[in-house]
Parts: sequence; structure tokens; C-alpha cells
Amino acid sequence: MGKHFVSLRRVHKPGRVATLAIGVTVGAMVGGGVAFAAVTIPGPSGVINACYLIKANDSTGSLGRVRVIDPATQKCSANEAGLSWNQTGPKGDPGAPGPKGDSGPAGTAGAPGPQGPIGPQGLAGTAGTNGAPGPQGPAGPAGPQGPAGPAATCAGIPHMLADLQGCNLSGANLSGYKFFAANLTNANLAYADLTNVDLSRATLSGADLSSATLTNTNLMDAIMPNVKLFTAKLVNANLFNAVLSNANLGSTILSNATLSGADLTGANLSASAAGGALFYASNLTNASLQNADLSNTNLTNANLSGANLTGALLTNANLTGVTWNNTTCPNGQIPKVATAAC
Repeated sequence: MGKHFVSLRRVHKPGRVATLAIGVTVGAMVGGGVAFAAVTIPGPSGVINACYLIKANDSTGSLGRVRVIDPATQKCSANEAGLSWNQTGPKGDPGAPGPKGDSGPAGTAGAPGPQGPIGPQGLAGTAGTNGAPGPQGPAGPAGPQGPAGPAATCAGIPHMLADLQGCNLSGANLSGYKFFAANLTNANLAYADLTNVDLSRATLSGADLSSATLTNTNLMDAIMPNVKLFTAKLVNANLFNAVLSNANLGSTILSNATLSGADLTGANLSASAAGGALFYASNLTNASLQNADLSNTNLTNANLSGANLTGALLTNANLTGVTWNNTTCPNGQIPKVATAAC
């Protein structure tokens, strides 16, 4: 019979370690017709079972002897204590972390994200200073001769219902005059003083009032298409229901003026100062309001379809009920939705 001896360390009692010699009988011995079957050690689960001699006598052998058994067919005697252990030792302590690996190559760029929503409109900037006048354009071709009109007699400057077509009243002091329903078609009133003048229902088609002073002037229901009011002063003027289509009001002072119901279709109000003016229900279709000061104006129910408000100042303006349709906003852009407000 062959024997293998294995050294085993077992904690017998706290603070005491015993070294045991194990004799393991392996194989089979055949002799005198007797055969010994091999036992299963370790068991199927990998556990090794043994018997440890705790009471010695002459017949049992030396104290502390250990013998390995197969618990399926063998048992420890009354003088022995059972032992078991596994072939696999306990899990060791974790090792120290390894060094940091090299960075991997950069990944491919991702696809662009979706377009974000349009942010809120920023505050309007302050109005810039007026630019210098451009150079004089070339003279256009002469138009055909019109029919002769009545002689313009401006002597004495008649008042109401007067026919003053084509009269040259440039620079005249007409303060306090009453020109109710007068005909001033194509009249020259540039630089004239028209303070407190009554021009209600007057016809001023094509008249030149450039740089004229019209403070507190009454122009209610006046007919003024294509009138020239460039740099004129219309402080507190009354233009209720006046017709000002295609009029030139560039750089005009309209502070606290009343333009309610006025027809300003295609009019030029660029760089005008209209702070506090009343534009209630006025028609500003296709009007140019670039760089205009419209702060504190009342534009309730006004029509701004196609109007250009690039650079306009709308601080504290009342925009209730305004009609927006392809309107160019102060930021120079037309909203994606044509009828959206600026």
C-alpha cells in the first residue's frame, strides 16, 4: 500500500498552532484474495475530511494522529474529532492598483445637434447721429409743359379758401394765419413760420415745407400727398386724419404730435423724433421708420404692414392691436411668421 504525507497547519486553540502529519492511503492493496476499493478523496465538492486523534492508547496510536476518510463510507471513532478543509485556499488580499493606461484615440465628432429656438429680442440700441447729406444727384430730364394755371397772386396773403397754388412763401412769417381749406398745391413754404396756423382741410399736395416751423399747427383732414416736410418741426401739431401718403418726413420733429387716423402709406419717417406722438389707428403700410425715435408713442391699432423699423427705438411704445405683416423689426429682420409681432 502506497502512502503520501501532507503537512497541515490548523489552529487548535487561540494562540496555539499545531503541525500535523497526515498519512493518506491511496490506491488499492490486493493480498490474500482481499481487495480494498479506493475511496473518494477529496469529495465531489472539493472538501477533504479527516479524523484527528484526541484520546490515545496503545491500540489507537499516537495522540494527534490524523487520518483522511471518505465520509460516505467511513466515520471517526469516539477517540477522534472530525476535521474538514478545502483544497482551495482563502481569497488573498487585493493587489495594488496597476499604473494608469494610456489615453485612447479621440472619437469621431458627433453629428450637429438640432437648431435651437430663436432667443428673445434684445434691447434696442440708442439712435445713432444723423449722417451727412449725400451728394447732389444728377438732374432728371425735363417733364412736359403742363397747362397754364391761374396767376399766383400772393400779395397780401389771403386767408381762408385762398388759392395759393405754386406760391412762393419761403421763409415767410405766417404765425397765427388761418388757411382753412386753402389750396397750397406745390406751394413753397420752406423755412416758413407756421406756428399756430390753421391749415385744416387745406390741400398741400407736393408742397415744400422743408425746415418749416409748424408748432401747434392744425392740419386736421389736410390733403398732403408727396408733401416735403424734411427736418420740419411739428411739435404738438394736429394731423388727425391727414393724408400724408408718400410724404417725406425724414428727420422731422413730431414730439407729442397727433397723427391718429392719418394715412402715412409709403411715407418716409426715417430718423424722425416722434417721442410721445399719437399714431392711433394710423396707416403706416410700407412706411420707412428706420432709426426713428418712437419711444412713448401710442401705436394702438396702427397698421405697420411692410413697414421698415430697422434701428427704430420703441421704448415704452404702446403696440396694442398693431397689424404686423412682413414688417421689418428694429433688429433688421422679418419674423419667420409673417404676422408675428416684433
